[in-house]
Amino acid sequence: MAFQALAIIGAPAAFAAPTCVWSGGVWNISLDGDLDEAWIERDTADTMTPEVWDDSAAAAVACTGQIGGSSTVSATTAVNITAGDGAQWVGIDLSDDLSNTRSWGTINWTINLGSGTEDVLDFADNSDAASGDLDIALGANGIDLNNDADLDVTVSGTEVFEAFLGGGDDTVSGAGSTATGGAFTGDLDEEATVAFGTEGGVFGGDGDDTLVGGSGQDDLFGEGDDDVIGGGLGDDILDGDGEDVDGDTVDYSGSASAVTVNLLSGLASGQGVDSLAGFENVIGSPQGDTLTGDAGDNVITPGAGDDKVDGGAAADTVDYSDSAAAVTVDLDAGTATGNGNDTLTSIESVWGSDFADTLTGDADDNGLFGGSGNDLIAGGGNADDGGDGDDLEGEGGIDTVDYGAYDGPVTLALNCGGVAGTGDAGEDVDVIDTMENAILTADDDAFFGNGFANTVWPNGGQNSLEGDGAGGGICVGTPAAAGGDVLDYSVGYETGVSVNMAGGATAGDSAVGFENAKGTEFADSFTGNEASNTLKGAKGQDNIRGGSGDDTLGGAGGNDVIRGGSGDDDLKGGAGNDYLNGGGGDDFCKSGKGKDKVVKCEAGH
Repeated sequence: MAFQALAIIGAPAAFAAPTCVWSGGVWNISLDGDLDEAWIERDTADTMTPEVWDDSAAAAVACTGQIGGSSTVSATTAVNITAGDGAQWVGIDLSDDLSNTRSWGTINWTINLGSGTEDVLDFADNSDAASGDLDIALGANGIDLNNDADLDVTVSGTEVFEAFLGGGDDTVSGAGSTATGGAFTGDLDEEATVAFGTEGGVFGGDGDDTLVGGSGQDDLFGEGDDDVIGGGLGDDILDGDGEDVDGDTVDYSGSASAVTVNLLSGLASGQGVDSLAGFENVIGSPQGDTLTGDAGDNVITPGAGDDKVDGGAAADTVDYSDSAAAVTVDLDAGTATGNGNDTLTSIESVWGSDFADTLTGDADDNGLFGGSGNDLIAGGGNADDGGDGDDLEGEGGIDTVDYGAYDGPVTLALNCGGVAGTGDAGEDVDVIDTMENAILTADDDAFFGNGFANTVWPNGGQNSLEGDGAGGGICVGTPAAAGGDVLDYSVGYETGVSVNMAGGATAGDSAVGFENAKGTEFADSFTGNEASNTLKGAKGQDNIRGGSGDDTLGGAGGNDVIRGGSGDDDLKGGAGNDYLNGGGGDDFCKSGKGKDKVVKCEAGH
């Protein structure tokens, strides 16, 4: 690597020449002249050899010996660098990871650059090993290169710390440093309160880097790829992109104070006054923050406080995936609860938590994505709004898409790959992915299951209903639908329904591929089919008859008549005076709280 000339003028006239001595696995390097330079890097032969330059003589100083190659790298291997009163530059390129067979992270480094001014310690240009991952933590009295319990570099007399990272996914943290003149001697100028240096900084290079400042003024530059940068205390200069546009994030999650972050103005306050550039995303603090996006597509992650979130222009997302509790998000109302009480403005998409969330959109085109919990997701808006529709994704858990407040009709296909959805005359077509259940509109809808155990609430109307993936197609890799598909008439009806699982005609609907049903609060009639049905009444006086399968049949509050079929059935009465008739097969009947009559139950009651 070519050396960088130090931009320092006016060196004293008389300085001793630098020396480089190798003995017993230890290098002792002395930089006694002004503008001396030492550069230590690993080469392609997996060895490490220093190069030392005497700037005043413009000549290289010979260094014998090497670390690596045929030598063993151990805890006794050391590099000791000392300097006098002049300004020196020390560059270290460790490239690659520090945990390979050479155990480079076990080398003992001691760097004392003396009492001169403008000394530079430079972790420079690791781009020769683009895949290497480097982990640097700046502690109170040194540098931990591989993020273990031990400091790998003990330093003093360094005014400027610079790190130019390569193509790996690197981490540099100054959170352990202190900003009182020389207390952290690895990067502090006696006249400045800094964490990474008054003239230096950290340059991430390619790779997904994590850069965290200390308690002073930091200059952190993410450069290529998707970086996460947190300035820490102090008035910092934070730049995510360099010349590239990537998904870079400014991170205030470690702040003990509320922050105000505005990506459009490029300013952040509350943890010092930071200058921001090149960021697309924001992570807030655990306090009550004000977080504002810019004209691009932003992802804003509020903390646990009561936050004000404004996405600005374009398509913006609020992210609750790290929330410690379920969230209720309503984009139409502009509110979010469960992770604090947040107000939302100009937000188009939501990422839910890993708990049972309720996510509701607005009249715009939304993306609503649940986590691993059992979520209830409603796109919002209606067919009159036009547009491209919503993206609704359940992720893990047993999730429900809710069109109950929608002006239908809709055609709803619960496909897996996000290729089918809902629509009205070709408008507002929603993309629905990994959902299990659906609440339909009060109009005449069409529903197609996806091979999971789907539950559909017809919600009135004369609907065309197909379970078992009959119309939407079975999802690839879908496990067997345990328990089968359910028609749930418990909402949206003011009279009882007649449900015939065998004939495909149920409550005015056309239904095929369903095994189970749940009734209304009124007097219902259920008839099973050849499958193993679960048919449950509610508070009305219900008439329930099983089919040829092994059925589970139950009443609730009314005086119900429950008859088994030819299979081995399980009958259960409710609170009323019920009639239980097991029919054929080996049946089990259980009386309820009323005066029940039980016949033909061979297994007892």
